[in-house]
Amino acid sequence: SLQEEATGADPQPTTEIMDKKLDYDDMVFMPDFTGGLAVDNVSNRFAKNKIYTSVSSILISLNPFKDLGIYKEDMYEYYRHDRQPENAPPHLFKVAKAAFRQMLFPMGEPKNQSVLISGESGAGK
Repeated sequence: SLQEEATGADPQPTTEIMDKKLDYDDMVFMPDFTGGLAVDNVSNRFAKNKIYTSVSSILISLNPFKDLGIYKEDMYEYYRHDRQPENAPPHLFKVAKAAFRQMLFPMGEPKNQSVLISGESGAGK
């Protein structure tokens, strides 16, 4: 509504979103998107030890401060050999593979690649 836009308040989510715990791997596919819903989605996933959430090609990661076993050889092999990476769950290995592929086999004109990693000091970057 105009009042929500004027005050900066988040619009109310649809009943579909309010009736379930959010758990979207990629928040691009959320039917409604507000800052609050994004935080709820990431928080719900974190509670399930799903520390990675994506927004298209952007990866959001929360440090669980414990070993979740997500960097072991089997996970590396899964992402290394995955033939449909767009269907794979979000992971640091998925981002690395996509950047490496674009560097070696660009679609169209070759483009430089960069990966930005940011976070608080001591956060496990």
